[in-house]
Amino acid sequence: MGKRKDKPRIPPYLRGDDYSGNFAMIPPDLFEMEGFKNLTYAARAFYLMIAAHVTSMQQRECLYNALQEYNQILSLGLNEEDIKESVWGNKRAHTFSRLFVIPESHLKNYGYSAAYANKLKKELIEKGFIKIKYGGKGKYTAWSKNVTIYEFVSEWKKFST
Repeated sequence: MGKRKDKPRIPPYLRGDDYSGNFAMIPPDLFEMEGFKNLTYAARAFYLMIAAHVTSMQQRECLYNALQEYNQILSLGLNEEDIKESVWGNKRAHTFSRLFVIPESHLKNYGYSAAYANKLKKELIEKGFIKIKYGGKGKYTAWSKNVTIYEFVSEWKKFST
C-alpha cells in the first residue's frame, strides 16, 4: 500500500502558492438568498473576505489577545477555556467561533482602507450579518483606542425567503 500524501483539498485556482490550509466553506445557496443579494457587491466581497480571514492564525492571535484584555478590563468573568473556545470554537460540539477582529493592518494586507472597510462593516451591521460584541461605541467599551470584536450573526436570514 502506498503512502498517502497530504495534498491541499482546495483547488489550485482558489488558493495562493503559499497555501496555509485555512479556508472558508461557502455553500452555493448563500448567493441565492435575498438577504445576501441585497448587499452591495463590495459588501458581499468584504463579507466573504472576512469569512476566510477568521480562519487565519494571525486573526485568532489578535482575537485571543483582545478577549484577554476585555476580560481583564471589563471583568467579564471568562476563564482561559472560555477565551480559547471563543477563539477556536469547540471541536467536540462542532461549533465554530463566531467572533473576529480585523485590525487595520490586516485590512491593508487585503487591499482595503480603514475608511472604506468601516463603510462596508456598517452596511453588514445594518443588514444583520455582523454585530459589535465588544468595543466600538457600545455597552462593552473598555477604553477609547480599543480593538473592536465583532460577531457573525444570522439576523439577515429573517429577511430572506
